[in-house]
Amino acid sequence: MMLLLASGFLIGPDAMPTRWQDPGYNRLLWIQGPHCDQREDQVIDTIVLHATVNESLESTTRWFMNPEARVSAHFTVGKDGSIVQHVSTFDRAWHAGVSRDVEGRERVNNFSIGIEIVNPNDGIEPFTEPQYRVVDNLVGMLKRRFPTVRYITSHEYVAQPKGRKSDPKGFDWERLRHWEPNIKLVP
Repeated sequence: MMLLLASGFLIGPDAMPTRWQDPGYNRLLWIQGPHCDQREDQVIDTIVLHATVNESLESTTRWFMNPEARVSAHFTVGKDGSIVQHVSTFDRAWHAGVSRDVEGRERVNNFSIGIEIVNPNDGIEPFTEPQYRVVDNLVGMLKRRFPTVRYITSHEYVAQPKGRKSDPKGFDWERLRHWEPNIKLVP
């Protein structure tokens, strides 16, 4: 499955729309956020999944654009499978905070891609079928772009100290199990 930009073709980041409309299932709107910087020369080998704790794609995007937020992710997936890209995958998004991965490497933002999924992270409201399909599609696209991707993990797993984060609570990791053994799941 391929991603389709909302505009139908790639022209670079879009401006924050004055009137919000989700781009639609498996369609991508790129609204460049301010909270990112250049990566150091590190291999991208990890995808970190998050839950937004916001109710919508629009509210998450507005938060990421807020100068006071000082957080971002590369992508956010809405409940209908719409996608907003906030940061180029070649740049470092600020999504994992103080973090350590399964290998003991710190500063996970340096070598990872962050995917937020719109969900209150209460463990009660389920992630939607379109979200699972689009996250799977994003993983496939990222694996093609970065053949070095070896891990898919949770914000809960990498956040330090342990217990600082719990997202994405209730995410069905079995939906991504088919990526093993090429990509190891570390929920």
